[in-house]
Amino acid sequence: MRTFSYTPKRQNNRPVWWLSILTLGLIVSVLFCVFEWGRPIFGQIAFFLFAIADIWLYSRFFFLHYTYTVTLMNGIPTLIVNQRRGNQTTTVCQRSFSDLSEIREFRRGEDGPRELRVDTRMSFLVSMAPATWQTLYFILDDGECVSVSLEVNEAFLSVLREALSYLHLELNGGEVREEETSIAEAEAEPQTV
Repeated sequence: MRTFSYTPKRQNNRPVWWLSILTLGLIVSVLFCVFEWGRPIFGQIAFFLFAIADIWLYSRFFFLHYTYTVTLMNGIPTLIVNQRRGNQTTTVCQRSFSDLSEIREFRRGEDGPRELRVDTRMSFLVSMAPATWQTLYFILDDGECVSVSLEVNEAFLSVLREALSYLHLELNGGEVREEETSIAEAEAEPQTV
């Protein structure tokens, strides 16, 4: 198995539009707090919270970039997610495919699976509101379920399937199962002595 990396691009131009609204909102919030135009304390608190939300959204969707990598570590395919902010790169997620339970595709407006109880959710989406994304569910040894949301293209999705086949696992309707060979196929194979 070879190492494959993918850096997703934003799916829509919504961030450019939101950037102008967030910047305008941030400026108005600062002016309201500095000049005390929002006289009631509730107004000042609301403007302060709006300024914090603006800064968080701005830094989350405009300065962060992710690179997804599938590679072999100790003989097991592993997903590694690196976060890049400017020149600084940090590994934010590393999950072994031996713990992978399910891969699901989601579309905007759909709810998550009801049967899985997710303990930890990790979102590494680069678009503010992507049309589609994949969520990988990992079941750890202690029973904890971790979901990892990624924006992938078809080529990277085929790499995920290749990593599963490397472990002799297959993807059936989103669920990861062990490949089964029928008894008839096993008996039909010639045996050498």
